[in-house]
Amino acid sequence: MEETGSTNADLLREAAQGAPEGLVLLAKHQRSGRGRQGRRWLDSDGSSMLVSWLLRPDRQNLTLLPLLTGLAVADALLNSLGLEVGVKWPNDILARGPREPGSVEAGEYKLAGILAEASSQGRDLAVVVGVGLNLQLGPQNASVGGIDLATLLSMNSDLASLPTAAQLASSVLTEVEVRLRNLETYGPGLLLYQYRERCITLGRLVRMETPAGTIQGHAIDIDDHGALVIETGEGRTTVTAGDAHHIPTIT
Repeated sequence: MEETGSTNADLLREAAQGAPEGLVLLAKHQRSGRGRQGRRWLDSDGSSMLVSWLLRPDRQNLTLLPLLTGLAVADALLNSLGLEVGVKWPNDILARGPREPGSVEAGEYKLAGILAEASSQGRDLAVVVGVGLNLQLGPQNASVGGIDLATLLSMNSDLASLPTAAQLASSVLTEVEVRLRNLETYGPGLLLYQYRERCITLGRLVRMETPAGTIQGHAIDIDDHGALVIETGEGRTTVTAGDAHHIPTIT
């Protein structure tokens, strides 16, 4: 589509009318794009890859879908463009950039965000997964603290050229499909192993903003349901939902 309110909202309506798994919607612009925790996803016309797809998964794998998607996006960027990015729990895609003032670490800038939304009619479960990835930041979204793919590719001449949104979406969906089939066939073990290898939150000091309050400690593991395990001064706690903020090492 040239333009829509929200690709996720469109597919949730299709799901309510019985649409089958595998329906994909790609848009050049969203007027009412949404991110996690009720945030808005801003984009200028043609500046982002905006894609959503409809799944009808097994309920026992529901909590793993955001992690699966984050891993798929990261691997699509690596396999198709040679670009290495990190996955911040649960599924923000971060790229390295200039060092932040006062820090000994390179800056981490958001390249893509993922939103999974579930709905059910009786016993029928539907999940719509949406990905917004910055291709070229425009005036509407240049101030969101992110980075775009065009900038990252221009910084490294060894990387591939900028793909179209449709080409990139195809690469992402291929990675998603492989992982969905593996999850159905082999269970969550392989997915969780691969995710732990790519998740840059693990081993870091983090501040978690959760519905129950703020938690600070070291992220030490991902449990079998995709939750983040944090070691605090009072013991271990498991976080199933919230925003993770990496605390930089200060000089």
